[in-house]
Amino acid sequence: MKNDIREQFKDLIQRMGLLEEQQTKCCDLSLVQCHVLTEVGNSEGLSVNDLSLKLNLDKSTTSRHITNLVKSGLINRLENPTDRRYFTLSLTESGTETYSSINDTMDGYYDQLLKSLSLDQQKQISDAMGLISEAINQLGCC
Repeated sequence: MKNDIREQFKDLIQRMGLLEEQQTKCCDLSLVQCHVLTEVGNSEGLSVNDLSLKLNLDKSTTSRHITNLVKSGLINRLENPTDRRYFTLSLTESGTETYSSINDTMDGYYDQLLKSLSLDQQKQISDAMGLISEAINQLGCC
């Protein structure tokens, strides 16, 4: 059973990674940059530290991706006037357009995917994914 689950995870992760990579090529961003942009779009005013935690990336890697997205005109990095070490992040107008494009593309894909499953099957998948997420959190490693 363990080996079956392991193989299913490996297959799913590879397929989803390839899917996301294909779906994000439309905006000339790396997959990680798309994740950064999406998280900032989902949580305006997010700090660099909070973003690092959400993406499970170290702070220097996150900062490097943010710097590239700032240079590309997709993200604003706003310095806190009382603590110059603290920044909050928001999308620029161009960033908002790219964020919407990514979301529309991925929503379309998941609409197609879920269309082939009954509501009961969708609920079962959602419940199982929640259980897996909880188990990963209990491990405390990821």
